Amino acid sequence: EELQKVNSFYLQKLNEVESDLTDVSNESRKSLSSEDLSGLGAAAGSLAGRGSSSISSSLENRLLSLYRSLGQLQSYVWLNFQAFSKIMKKYDKHMNYRGTKDQKSAEFDTRLESEPFKNSRLDAVLEMYRSVRSTMVVSS
Repeated sequence: EELQKVNSFYLQKLNEVESDLTDVSNESRKSLSSEDLSGLGAAAGSLAGRGSSSISSSLENRLLSLYRSLGQLQSYVWLNFQAFSKIMKKYDKHMNYRGTKDQKSAEFDTRLESEPFKNSRLDAVLEMYRSVRSTMVVSS
């Protein structure tokens, strides 16, 4: 039951971060496209230049917020993996299963590796963040 709660919360937060990151990425591309169009005329360039700096600042702030959220999710995953693992080790010790064929902790650690909160989706979202970040840094 507790593992289910951890997975549910993790997936909810990861979906939120992924959605926000996609929005930032799309807005960043739109901003880059408008900057390309601004080179067509001096008047258009000065107007687009003023707008793009505030957009860029807003996108930077959103990206920074997403970076914090990703860091918190990484901590959440690590902390919960450690907690479940230690709980099972204490259970084994309390039940005198430690070092016997009835030991549950190693089996449970293997199960934890396949749980949603421990899968590679967070790594994919982190890679997406790096990609968006590098695009924004190169464009500024």
